[in-house]
Amino acid sequence: MQRSGEISGYVFSAAKTGAIWSLWSSFTQMLLLTCFLVLLIAIPISVISSRRESAPLKEMAAAARQFAKGDLSVRVKMKNRDDEIGELCEAFNQMADALETSETRRKEFISSVSHELKTPMTTISGFADGLLDGTIPMESAPKYLSIIAGETKRLSRLVRQMLDISRMKEKSDLRTSSFDAAEALRLSITNLYGKIDEKGLQLRPEIPEDPVIVRGSGDDVARVIYNILDNAVKFAHADTPLVVSLFKQGAKAYISIADRGETIPEEELPAIFERFHKSDRSRSLDKDGVGLGLYIVKTILDQMGEDIWVRSKDGETEFRFSLTLV
Repeated sequence: MQRSGEISGYVFSAAKTGAIWSLWSSFTQMLLLTCFLVLLIAIPISVISSRRESAPLKEMAAAARQFAKGDLSVRVKMKNRDDEIGELCEAFNQMADALETSETRRKEFISSVSHELKTPMTTISGFADGLLDGTIPMESAPKYLSIIAGETKRLSRLVRQMLDISRMKEKSDLRTSSFDAAEALRLSITNLYGKIDEKGLQLRPEIPEDPVIVRGSGDDVARVIYNILDNAVKFAHADTPLVVSLFKQGAKAYISIADRGETIPEEELPAIFERFHKSDRSRSLDKDGVGLGLYIVKTILDQMGEDIWVRSKDGETEFRFSLTLV
């Protein structure tokens, strides 16, 4: 204690150390007991939680091993989870669906290719063997050699179109360039005018005189126009109108090609752009086709981000597709 700046006394406090150690010992025991109880509760909860969290991961690992063995039908059960694990399971199942769809399409493609190749190869082999072993008389040789030549050309077209499809899937510049759609349409008509005139079709072009500049690859869109127009000429009845038009609407240009012939059955319309699809009318009229023309059309337009529609009613069939104006 200080008074007037001078120390006048001291105060001391004392206690027995046994009481302090006793209090500390009680506190330590309570702390250890609390830790033990927490661990006793936390360990089972942690084990159960970790098993719950790891179960989908183990299931995905097992599914991946099944995938490696070729079983693409395996899926991970979602169990109504809304957390990150649930999102991972959903993404895994979406990947599995995509892989299974891709594998199914691959098998269908191989089956279709095998079928398309088998028919002309059987014809070529049969007639060639007949000519070699004398089954076919030599005076008939020109006829059968002509058939062999035709089937060989058909095989060549099939292989060439399949290679073209492969190249188109690798292209990345279909949306970056531009061209005049009106000029491309006129050139396609000129290239097919011989067939149009030979069949006596009444060509009715409705094409603007001014340029219609659109985005895309001119060569590829010219191929789209050619394939659709060639189909129209092939399947149109003789001496009927063939209407080819180009018009603008909003930010888009549209090319329409309409012919009059056999009506495409409504149930077949969704499938006409598939690989190797040949409708009943094309089987009877298109002996040389391989069923890839419209598939190539759809592939090109899909890569350009454009749409195509087909309408067939009362003998009139119209194909219409869009192009983006520049």
